[in-house]
Amino acid sequence: MGLLSNPKSREKLTSAVSKHSNTLSCLCYFGGFIWFLALANINMNAGTYISENALLPGLVQPEFNLQSDASRFLNEATNAATNSRNLMPVLWLKEKFTELGLDVYSQNFTLHHPIDKVQHVHGENVYAILRTSRAASNEAVVLSLPYQRSSLPGVALALALAKSFRRRDYWAKDIIFLITDHGQLGIQAWLDSYHHHYSAHESVLYVGELKGRAGSIQAAINLEVFSEKITAFDVRPEGLNGQLPNLDLVNLAVKLSPREGLATTLHGKANHRAAHSFDGYKHSLSVMASMMLTQATGRPSGNHGFFHRYNIEAISLVGVQGRGTTYGFKQMGRLLEGMFRSLNNLLERFHQSFFFYLLPTTNRYVSIGMYMGPFGLIAAPALIKVLALWIKLSADECASDTGCQESATGGSTAQDITKIPASLSSLIPLFLMSHLFGLAIYTMPNWQLWHPLYLNMAPPEMLVYGGLAVFSVGLFFPRLAGR
Repeated sequence: MGLLSNPKSREKLTSAVSKHSNTLSCLCYFGGFIWFLALANINMNAGTYISENALLPGLVQPEFNLQSDASRFLNEATNAATNSRNLMPVLWLKEKFTELGLDVYSQNFTLHHPIDKVQHVHGENVYAILRTSRAASNEAVVLSLPYQRSSLPGVALALALAKSFRRRDYWAKDIIFLITDHGQLGIQAWLDSYHHHYSAHESVLYVGELKGRAGSIQAAINLEVFSEKITAFDVRPEGLNGQLPNLDLVNLAVKLSPREGLATTLHGKANHRAAHSFDGYKHSLSVMASMMLTQATGRPSGNHGFFHRYNIEAISLVGVQGRGTTYGFKQMGRLLEGMFRSLNNLLERFHQSFFFYLLPTTNRYVSIGMYMGPFGLIAAPALIKVLALWIKLSADECASDTGCQESATGGSTAQDITKIPASLSSLIPLFLMSHLFGLAIYTMPNWQLWHPLYLNMAPPEMLVYGGLAVFSVGLFFPRLAGR
């Protein structure tokens, strides 16, 4: 007979689980933790590769050579930013993109602060569309830049790329150059309006209509460059709530960078030279842990994270200054040119490579099939303890109730079957109160913000003290219910 179908074997198994549940839980947890730490070892992960053959990275000869134009655009952008008194020089940007022959539009948006009703944030996004001449405008790729006074070199590089791309006739997709105001707020407003996804809370974020559109966006690159010279590009894939782009897009940036002499880093750390050494293992483990912590926060590591909400693969490339050889606009422009030419080759959306992975280095990855094993072992103690408690409760009921014997002999009645065990009825108040506490936490912010005068407190203070009050009551409720 099978282990579970044989009554004697099943009794031995349940007895062992109930008796040694703590030992089994500790063994599973620490075993999974050690297994997880081992994944950073080079022998426990795999090398990255391009799964989408249509990308063909590095196949074409780079043509970008407008580094002098980029420097000129930087000087003009600096003067325009000075004259605009630290606001985004919208008129100057629209004028420059128009001179380059692109379709230029702008979008207004307003944030009404949900806590401080007096505070309002107004912004204006600028975007220019390079229309394809080889096909209908059904598909598009995006180069986005968050505007800051320190990010003017990135704006200058984007203008130089637009000028270079305008001269070529091989583009099969529209290219959108997007410069957003107020960081992540601007990119959210633009994407919501582009996809007609207007929030139910329009009283908080009002977004203007877009007067010009391109095709369905397939991929996006968010560029953040703060100097004319950089030593490496920091690749940032983490999006909202830990969502990641297709691994092929990350590999594309990593594969093309060495061709231009540029290095790539993850979380500001370059690959260790001695990957097989213990120092190399510690370095890989720290990078992988940094990636997991960034995902755990739920916050995106760049503006690219908002594209993921609309099934658009996107990453951020952040210019890093450090020790070593520096590279200028020419190398940065050629890297971006190579990436956009590869994206131009796509015949369908990214789907070949992984969407769930961890990166110990830029050229190694841990797939979901590799890390689900240790994750299962770490989560197993919860299942073991639940099973042990269920066995214990069942044994206690059978020992105190003669109904178990009647059930075994077939003498149970309908009244006995429908009777709720005492152990279960004692859990009903805890079950109901836990849901009530959750409902209170969910509705409390709205009530506090709409009734700030009832308690004569500022809204931020009401949120803090109200949350502490609910959590305190919820913490002591099980003890009070036990009495």
